[in-house]
Amino acid sequence: MEDKLKLKNSSYAIFAVLISLVAVVLLGFFLIKPLLLENSNQQKVLEQKRADLNILKDKEDKLKELSSKKNELKEDQKIVSAAIPETEDKDRLFLEFETLASSSGLYLDSLSEKEMPSLLSSGSASSSSSEFLPADVSELNYALNLKGNYDSFKNFLTNSEKALSILNIKGVEIKQKEGQNLDITVYLSAFYKKDGVNNE
Repeated sequence: MEDKLKLKNSSYAIFAVLISLVAVVLLGFFLIKPLLLENSNQQKVLEQKRADLNILKDKEDKLKELSSKKNELKEDQKIVSAAIPETEDKDRLFLEFETLASSSGLYLDSLSEKEMPSLLSSGSASSSSSEFLPADVSELNYALNLKGNYDSFKNFLTNSEKALSILNIKGVEIKQKEGQNLDITVYLSAFYKKDGVNNE
């Protein structure tokens, strides 16, 4: 009888252990598994937020870079604006052309407001530069008759790139004179801002 009682007690103990194990498994399945799934979902959300944050940081860096470039462009615009006079200042241009010629070793024989002849402009890409100008900028066309030698003319071309005003050389006619002397006609344009036009 004592053996039966021990067997019965051990059966209860085993049954209690089994019930406890089943309860733990069920508890794990119904309570811990959802917590793990929620934790996993929270991890994914966190990773997505980190990815979004990195994208926003990249955008912020690009915006800072663009803002810096905008400031640089404003500075460049000031330089360009200084090179394009506010008025049609023909006297200043004449002095600039005279200085440009003499500093290059050329003699400015004459200066006239004149378009480049159509014979020279055919096939020239730069002859129609006015169609690419901003609305507030106008073009003045000149023909400069210069005298000098080849080296002086090379200096003139180099110096014209460094001139105070923006100059566009559209064409050149060169005639050989006696010795090394040349008669050179340079067709170029200079620019100025029109009154009353705002391009901002």
